[in-house]
Amino acid sequence: MPLLEELKNLALKGIDPIPPSWPLVYHLLIEHDSLGKGDLGAVVAASGEASIFSYARDSIAPMYFSTIGGGQRLKLCTGYGVKALRTNDAEEAFSLVREGIDAGAGVFVAGPEAGLCYGYRDAGEVGEREVYGISHWGPAFHGKYFWERFSHHVEAFGNAEGFAYVRRDCEPEPAEGILEMLAVTVVDWQGEHPATRFGMKQHHYGLTAFKHFMDDVRTPETRAQVEGAYINCHAIHFQWGGRYWLARYLKQLARRVEGDLRKRLEDLGGLYLQVYDGLKRFAEYDIAAGKNEAETQAAVKWLEEAYQADERILEEFVSLRKAL
Repeated sequence: MPLLEELKNLALKGIDPIPPSWPLVYHLLIEHDSLGKGDLGAVVAASGEASIFSYARDSIAPMYFSTIGGGQRLKLCTGYGVKALRTNDAEEAFSLVREGIDAGAGVFVAGPEAGLCYGYRDAGEVGEREVYGISHWGPAFHGKYFWERFSHHVEAFGNAEGFAYVRRDCEPEPAEGILEMLAVTVVDWQGEHPATRFGMKQHHYGLTAFKHFMDDVRTPETRAQVEGAYINCHAIHFQWGGRYWLARYLKQLARRVEGDLRKRLEDLGGLYLQVYDGLKRFAEYDIAAGKNEAETQAAVKWLEEAYQADERILEEFVSLRKAL
């Protein structure tokens, strides 16, 4: 019964602020493999989820599409390659789980949120196999999966992000290459997000989406359509944790360069912290918890401050790209 107990214990530790689940799981896999030398900010940068605002009034789907191409960006930022499998076949999925666990790597498992597999039990009879997950950060792959339950999970989610594990392939790219990658996710995605190839609408991303969210919160009629847990969950909670870790990462990248570029990266990190602070204050104020109209409108000011910082981030990346 191969179990990666150290990985399980690592996953049980709290991370504050918590990022979206895709970078969280890949960070845990890299942190385990590198014996504590992982960099959550680098994985958040690779995910694409902290680069650009995502929002739709009536759907959570747009929030999950910025990870498209994340495997390639992960290698660029961390040097870790991803062996991934998309399948609805439980036998194929179990083979990859076994391969990843036997390699000591742990396995990324798709679900409503990304989950983490840390072990399995093989058996002579297929129906007696078990797979073990640890994913306490949301509705994800968590607990003991007997074969029937595992098969249902694979059928439901195996063709989404699927199953994957990481292995160190190379050194990360120099700072300039990473910044060019970030510029694609910050600048180019404002005009054409890769999610549009999968049926999403462009106006669900970037400053346009951010403005739609502010307008929907500011206006009582539309606010009623997004009020409750949605405002503080996918519509806002999905946005702010990653901004904090991306800010820290940019400040780390600044120490790897010299001169004007160093100052610009430090300033960009400061702007991301402003976005984080505005979104965090709005989320923690919790306008759905019986606030009156005046209090709600005051809380929108924090969103406006975050939006203005996001505008400046876009301007800085446009300018920075020309200088690279």
